[in-house]
Amino acid sequence: MLKNGEADCTLILIKTPERQKFLHFTEPIITVRGLIWSAAHRGAIQFQALDDLRQYKIGVTRGYSYGPEFDDFLQTMQIETANSDYSNMLKLLENRIDIFPGNELVVDSLIKRHPELQDKLLHSSKAFIEWELRIAVSRKSWVSSLLPEIEAVLADLKREGVVSDIVKTYLP
Repeated sequence: MLKNGEADCTLILIKTPERQKFLHFTEPIITVRGLIWSAAHRGAIQFQALDDLRQYKIGVTRGYSYGPEFDDFLQTMQIETANSDYSNMLKLLENRIDIFPGNELVVDSLIKRHPELQDKLLHSSKAFIEWELRIAVSRKSWVSSLLPEIEAVLADLKREGVVSDIVKTYLP
């Protein structure tokens, strides 16, 4: 919809060369880590290099990119695909997968919304990637003319701590 100009903008999107062809991006709003999640009864899975994860059955979410390096790594692995992060979290608890890569903010938000997940998942201390999330505006939208104003307001919201307060409302 953004590509065709049917929608004006979307919040917290990752900037990629492909998307830059049809979207304008703000400066980063927040940075989130990609972490390796496991069931608490297994313990947190730690790694130094992606190759350290070869021994595990990995769950991934359909349509997601985990960054170029991790996506390349997944090409050499046996993976199990789910339709959502929530489904992968349930698969962890059912021992159908050993680990799954997940955006820290998204997974923490799901844990907060689903009591059955609380205290049942752990994550690696090391991130496999950090994503800078931004507002994206369709190049075909009139809203793109407002980008300087949007940037100024975002800078004020970050400086005043409003952005971090909003993020905290979604974390456990």
